[in-house]
Amino acid sequence: MRAQSAKDSTNETASPRAKTWHPHPLQWISWRTAFLILLSTNALWIGGDLHGRVKTKLDRKGLGTIRNDADYLSTTRSVGMRWFQGTPPLEVSDRAETFVEKVLKYRDPKAIMAENPLQYSSHQAVLAKGISISCRESGNKVELQAIEQYVSAFLDARTSINGKLVLEKMDEGMNGESVLFLLKTTRNQKYRNAADTIAQYYLEQAIRAGGTIPYRGVSNNGLRFVDALAMMCPFLAQYGALFDRPEAIDLSVTQLTAFIEHGVDKQTGLPFHAYDPSTGNTPVELLGWGRGTGWYAIGLIDTLGELPHGSENRATFEKTATRLVDVILRFQRADGGWGSLITYSESKYDSSATAFLVYFLQRATEEQLVAESVVREPVQRAIESLKDHTRADGTVDFSEGDYMGLARMSQRYAPSAFSQGMLIAVMTKYLKQPVPEKSEQ
Repeated sequence: MRAQSAKDSTNETASPRAKTWHPHPLQWISWRTAFLILLSTNALWIGGDLHGRVKTKLDRKGLGTIRNDADYLSTTRSVGMRWFQGTPPLEVSDRAETFVEKVLKYRDPKAIMAENPLQYSSHQAVLAKGISISCRESGNKVELQAIEQYVSAFLDARTSINGKLVLEKMDEGMNGESVLFLLKTTRNQKYRNAADTIAQYYLEQAIRAGGTIPYRGVSNNGLRFVDALAMMCPFLAQYGALFDRPEAIDLSVTQLTAFIEHGVDKQTGLPFHAYDPSTGNTPVELLGWGRGTGWYAIGLIDTLGELPHGSENRATFEKTATRLVDVILRFQRADGGWGSLITYSESKYDSSATAFLVYFLQRATEEQLVAESVVREPVQRAIESLKDHTRADGTVDFSEGDYMGLARMSQRYAPSAFSQGMLIAVMTKYLKQPVPEKSEQ
């Protein structure tokens, strides 16, 4: 009996071990695979960001090595000409995008592999504006051909199957300035037709929106952004003056006047990013945003330049622009440039804000709002600061990233067509001499 009891006891003791669960080998494989996939995904996420940072650091070797003014214009202009084939995307994130993220975002292999396609937005339009200014001064046929190719591609891309030009977004209309430049230069009627269509687009948008134009229609609650002032007002004013279309001039003046009234701080003279008509024209976020101040300054100076001397509207805008000159000079930093926030000297240097504001100062002297002697030294300091932030191949670096939402701008500073295009205009005006005609390829 004792032997039987021992046996029973042994069986009872062994029973739990006999019931222990052992996973199937295939289950172990699936668990391990999932773990490896998770580990690999994290590695790609981290590695993509690290790769981007290392590449940027290597690309920035040789910053500030181009110091001769003529060489600086030549190299930066060559980069801009190449970018007509595809500009670098403005950063819309605070870190590098990994391949996995691109797959999840685009879901289209062709879109994933396509590198920086043209979108004909304000980025490319600013680049085209800068090279148009250079071409107007130099008469360079290579530049003219490049602008014609870019504008033709823009018109082809936005022409519907019934042959009508259709703009997708309001900022694409900024290309109208280059269209007008080509019309004056070549006398080709297709550019007149395109200019008519762009002007009509703005006029119809204003009627639908109650007199002024929101930046993105119903999105962003119909906010009137400061960016739009440089994107539409100079074109409309120039178009209206060229073809005796007072309604186009009136719209440019109305858009600008409304923003000065509701979107510009009375104490500092600096703009907010936007104002909201739906809440009693309340100013919206970020007073003195660097590039936003540049958009405001360009829209103001290039619009008043198209208005008749002695007119009431021009006199009003001249007074506003003269005050803005004083404000911009007061907030110029020790390094010669301006940052992402004009009023805070410790904000990060922004090459797009600096290039925009130097252009404004140059144009203010051309419109005889300020003596050249007053802005000569500030302009020189600003140009030297831009050289300090330009790569050895002529790429202007350290432009603030793109808009990510209200009060959110990407903090990844990198090359952009905003900086490159306006820098070309700045250096052209600074040198005021023809650029040697040669191939840019």
